Amino acid sequence: MDRDSIRDLAGLRAEVKARGWDVKPTGRILVQLAFHVGVTLAGLAMLLLTEDLRLQGLAIVIAVLGTAGVSTNTHSSAHYATSDRKWVNDALTLFGYPFFIGMSGTYWRHKHNRVHHSRPNVIGQDDDINLLPFFAFTEKELNRTRGLHRFYLKFQWLIVLPSIAFNYWNIQYYGLKYLRRMLTGSSQRKGLYWLDLAAVGGHWLCWVVLPLFFLPLESVVAFTLIRTALGGYVAFFIFAPGHFPAEASAVEIDECNRNYILLQTSNSLNFDGGAFGRLLCSGLDYQIEHHLFPEVAFPFYRAMSPMLRDFCAKHGYPYRTLGWGEAIWKSYLNFVRPKPVIPSLTAPEIYLSLS
Repeated sequence: MDRDSIRDLAGLRAEVKARGWDVKPTGRILVQLAFHVGVTLAGLAMLLLTEDLRLQGLAIVIAVLGTAGVSTNTHSSAHYATSDRKWVNDALTLFGYPFFIGMSGTYWRHKHNRVHHSRPNVIGQDDDINLLPFFAFTEKELNRTRGLHRFYLKFQWLIVLPSIAFNYWNIQYYGLKYLRRMLTGSSQRKGLYWLDLAAVGGHWLCWVVLPLFFLPLESVVAFTLIRTALGGYVAFFIFAPGHFPAEASAVEIDECNRNYILLQTSNSLNFDGGAFGRLLCSGLDYQIEHHLFPEVAFPFYRAMSPMLRDFCAKHGYPYRTLGWGEAIWKSYLNFVRPKPVIPSLTAPEIYLSLS
């Protein structure tokens, strides 16, 4: 990074602090969390109280959207951005991830906070884009394959749509593998991992086992499968638009340490979902703000946006915002035509390809 960028980014951080955006708005975030939990419970109540199949379908959609809202709100707690108290963030993460959706919270912190944030869209490092052998994220990955595998990947756009339904199951599986590794390893600090595992167990107990005492097996199984599958699609609609479209570059490993700001801004996109999107996404629609200021709580991202846009324009960093529908569509198109790998973020042509 050049000295002017470093100086101005420090000035931007000072301005964030001066405006009070470094203060954690815990109450506001908890109110939104309570709203999303309430929406989920309202959907479940509606599902139990009606026999109309159309209304039952609507009820499941409402419950899934409420669950997605809990997940995105918890994303802030997983970044320790909800409260100044570590235990509050840990407790909310355990509630929102392992208990509410059955996904390990400690695994998410490792996968997302430590790996993804330090290496967004970096080939071979960011697990979010490490989709082989099932899908090729970049041209380079596609070109390395041969025979039947290459033939299959050329038609991956047909397979990816039904595969998105398995998003939640996939991350639940890898979360359990991560917990097993942490709990059977040599680390002595295992308390949070045990709590995480207990919360995952609590998820299956409260969402699957207990309902079996009151509802038929086929109803519980059907709801669990539909809720999890629809949740996979909603997760794709929220998380993919920030990094999957062609405008978000993919780079080689050696680009990680060259220019941190350029890495984050060139490999991330914002998307505009309006008031509904802001409520549902809890700051994930402001990926650039989030990647440069992950410690700042999401309610401040919209106010920060003009300042960060001016900063990027001044120093030549890309700052792109797509419409939500456009970003989702382009996320899918990346499986039709995988994006190229950028050889160097500092090359002049990068600015043309990202504009």
